Amino acid sequence: MNSGEKPTNLDPQRGKNAKSRALVILLASLVGLESLFVLAGALYFFSQLFVQEVSNVAGAIVIFAITLLIALGLAIASIGTFREQAWTKGAIVTWQILQFAAATSFIPGISEWQSVGWTLATLSILTIVLVMIVIVRSSREEKL
Repeated sequence: MNSGEKPTNLDPQRGKNAKSRALVILLASLVGLESLFVLAGALYFFSQLFVQEVSNVAGAIVIFAITLLIALGLAIASIGTFREQAWTKGAIVTWQILQFAAATSFIPGISEWQSVGWTLATLSILTIVLVMIVIVRSSREEKL
């Protein structure tokens, strides 16, 4: 084919794969964003060690370390999702369930934190729906 010619026989699967890839990129971006939010929370916990008087320093350091590990795990899951690795779906769904549980505790609580709860709950539901759409689309494409 010359450089000036247009392809006449387009693969119909190409458009479907592009849509699936776009959904995977959106999913990976959401998980990456969640990773950054959790990292920001870890840094907030760390800063509180120096700002407020801490009654249990070891406990505060453990909370910081666990939060940091969760952020790292989410970042790894996000990278794995960009690479379309199958193991990431279980990790993402597990995190979304935990995040939704945490979000529901914010909603009936202090009014300043209710918006955080609703944001986390909405993000969790959106991400779980995206995971399910990606799973269904990829299984349909494998059958074709």
